Amino acid sequence: MQTPSAMLMLTPSSAMPLVLLAVAVLVLVGLVRPRSAAAIALGMLLVPVIQRQIPAVVATLPLWFVLLAGLVIACNVLRGMLALLLGAAGASHAMAMLFIGTLRLVGQLLTGISGGVRRLFAIGVAARERGATYEE
Repeated sequence: MQTPSAMLMLTPSSAMPLVLLAVAVLVLVGLVRPRSAAAIALGMLLVPVIQRQIPAVVATLPLWFVLLAGLVIACNVLRGMLALLLGAAGASHAMAMLFIGTLRLVGQLLTGISGGVRRLFAIGVAARERGATYEE
């Protein structure tokens, strides 16, 4: 199981003892390996240190990189939540379907935009052939 460190970054500090207790219960039940529980506990220890450094690091990075990193973190959080609900294979399948849907949406948007530009160009060419001028 992958360590959900991105989800820990979004967890409020007041809920950290509850997260630790939930991990301990999951280890007792057998759903989480002790090695994964140790990784989660160490991640919880690093969260306060990392949270103080994030604004300084983000201020030095270009906007496109911050947006890309935010997208990657959001995908990791979503995959972690899906892995908890569906398992690793189900989460992989759901993320693949999300990626395919996103590519399809981008393709439809680009097709629609290019079709609109072509129509506007055709209208302008037809008006020019009729002798229309655009000077006022």
